Amino acid sequence: MKEKIDITGMTWQEVVALVNCSKTTAKNALKRGYYVVNYRKRTCVPGPIDAEGCYKMAWFTFERFFRHHCPWNIAPEDCVQEAVLRLVELGGHARAGERRFQFYTCKHAIQAYITKYGRSNDLGDWRTNRQRYNDERNAEQRASGSSSPDTWRRSKQATEKIVRAIYEMGEGVNQAQLRRHLDISSGGVSKRVSIAIKEGLVENGGGITGCKGHALRITGRGRAFIGAMQEAA
Repeated sequence: MKEKIDITGMTWQEVVALVNCSKTTAKNALKRGYYVVNYRKRTCVPGPIDAEGCYKMAWFTFERFFRHHCPWNIAPEDCVQEAVLRLVELGGHARAGERRFQFYTCKHAIQAYITKYGRSNDLGDWRTNRQRYNDERNAEQRASGSSSPDTWRRSKQATEKIVRAIYEMGEGVNQAQLRRHLDISSGGVSKRVSIAIKEGLVENGGGITGCKGHALRITGRGRAFIGAMQEAA
């Protein structure tokens, strides 16, 4: 735990002389009534912990706030472990048993970990690495049975349908027009268009993936895809 020095009743000049700090630091310390030694040192208050409860809170926090924003090069387990470690370090804190305290402790710990380690050292290969990570994760999901072959086939067919519709309606069609043409929900159109763009079959003339008000165009790869479907038919 950080060491605190009681400076109640002292002047800022006396605080500077005592701890050899700046004038600004001395005045801020006087407002608190004490000076913190090694202010940047990580606070640790060892005490008894509930290991199972710590992991439950850490996973809940990660799933709630960071699951869809976690960088490709950071494993979720590492984020959770960092949060649990922080809870262990603060096991003796007066509020350690409060769920609100545990929640924000986990949230800040995970955010700090992602900020520190979530940047790729090789920016040139970021997209390649990200795609490789997604491919591996999707393969694991298929192997585990979390997504059935029927689900993957339906997704592929839906993407083919959206590409064919854009081709038939002509260049410059937007998502609102596609929704009316196919008679499906706005969310369904947005999801299928996003997949088609990621696959390189369609490009967004407005430069914003999935934006409903921007024109969509078939790419060269998309035209080859359409040609292959026509030959197969």
